[in-house]
Parts: sequence; C-alpha cells; structure tokens
Amino acid sequence: TGERCKSPAVNGWNVCRMHGAGGGHKAGPTHPSWKHGMRSREWVETRKYINQLARETREIDAMIEPEREQ
Repeated sequence: TGERCKSPAVNGWNVCRMHGAGGGHKAGPTHPSWKHGMRSREWVETRKYINQLARETREIDAMIEPEREQ
C-alpha cells in the first residue's frame, strides 16, 4: 500500500524486525545464497568492458576491410 509498517521500530533502527532491522548478511561469498559471483558488480563491469572492446574491434575491422579490397 506504500504506507509505513505499524510495527514498532527496533532500537537503533528506522524499521521493524520484519523489514530488515538487525539482520542479514553482507553481499559476497559469505552470503548463504552466493552461487558463483558471475553476476557480481565486478563481473558485470568486466563484461561491459569486454563487449565495448569487441564493438570497437569490429568497427576498426569494418574501416580496414574496404582498404584491403582495393
């Protein structure tokens, strides 16, 4: 509904115990749901960089190809 929860906030927190106060794991290999890390921020950035390099390589090849045909 978008309204705040009616449960009282836990001391030192802005939310109740059901909505995230005091619990949870840090992201990463120690988290119980961690599978392999291939969707981690680091890997996403790495894949973006590799894809960018591949696009640039194709663009350079396209510019070189007409010169080879002459």
